[in-house]
Amino acid sequence: AQSSPACTAPVEIQAALSRKASAEVYSALGYWFIERRQVTCAIPAFRSAVKLDPALFEARYNLGVALAEAADYAGAAEHLRAAVRLKPGAPNAQVALTEVETELAADATRHFNRSVQLIQAGRRDEAMTELKAAIRGKPDYAEALGNLGVLYQEQGKPLEAEKLFRRAAEASPRDA
Repeated sequence: AQSSPACTAPVEIQAALSRKASAEVYSALGYWFIERRQVTCAIPAFRSAVKLDPALFEARYNLGVALAEAADYAGAAEHLRAAVRLKPGAPNAQVALTEVETELAADATRHFNRSVQLIQAGRRDEAMTELKAAIRGKPDYAEALGNLGVLYQEQGKPLEAEKLFRRAAEASPRDA
C-alpha cells in the first residue's frame, strides 16, 4: 500500500530555494503541489510566499483557493479579499471570494441555529461557543451579536454585553 505523498519539492525548485528563497519561487512550489492535488503541502509554500511578498497577487489568490479547498473558509476569505484589493479586475479572485463568503455565511447560519437550540435547552455556555463561531464567520451577524450580548448580560458582564449590542446596532441600524 502506498502512503500519502510527502511534501518533497522537485530538484529544480529545491535548487532555486537554496540559491534565493523568494516569494515567486515559493509560489511556484505551491502551484506545483496544487497541480498534484497536494493541498496540505501547497498551503505552507503559499504562506511562505505571502510572508516574503504580501503584495504578490498569485500567492494571495492561490493561498486563498488552497485554504478554501481545505475548508478553512475564514482564512481563504482573508487572502482572497487581499487578492481582490491587489487586482480588483481579476474575475477569478472575485468569483472565488464570493463562493467562500457564501460558505462562511452558511456556516455562520448553522452555528447560529445550533446556538438557538442550545439556548432553548438551557446550555448557554455551548450556545456562546456557537454564537462566537457564527460571528467569526460573519462579523456583522446582528442577531448573533445581539444573542451573545444577552448571554453576557445574563452572566453579569454588562461591558461585554454593551459592546456586542453596539456592534449589533451598527450591523443592523434599522433594528436598533
